[in-house]
Amino acid sequence: MASLAGRVALALGVEPGERQSASLMLGHSFAMGLATVFFETAASALFLAHFGSEALPYVYIVAAVLNTATGLLYTSVQARLSFATLMQGTLAPGAAISAAGRGGGTSTFLGTSQASPHAAGAAALLLQARPDLSPGQIEAALKSTGAPITDPKNGLSFKRIDVKSALDLARTF
Repeated sequence: MASLAGRVALALGVEPGERQSASLMLGHSFAMGLATVFFETAASALFLAHFGSEALPYVYIVAAVLNTATGLLYTSVQARLSFATLMQGTLAPGAAISAAGRGGGTSTFLGTSQASPHAAGAAALLLQARPDLSPGQIEAALKSTGAPITDPKNGLSFKRIDVKSALDLARTF
């Protein structure tokens, strides 16, 4: 029979190599939830002690107006400024990629679990060739080389990392 942690990881689709990180995130979320409940309860008690229960309907009205305004503001901003436009930069592979796994065998991961190590590996190769490169030079070499790839969802174009081209450019700095 699997442990509780194992069953939770399976239910959430946590990959074996991500179990510790996922556990830390869940623990943090739980602790933040407890803190929020504690402080909200304390704030409510202080409010009631100071203003009395006759002011509660006004609190609910103000909260409803603020929640509605926040939702409308988010919708307005989200329509004009997508997350993708905030994160413009270098494109690295994010599809399902199998690589050597910890402890032997292979592991397959998706998204930033693959894009981040590709970008870090490319930066490491640049530093191996030119240890004197600054972070800005590494970023410039990675962002300015490579083939442009257009995201069909939003029409934004990013240059996919091309390590050879980035190395060639970095050698000219």
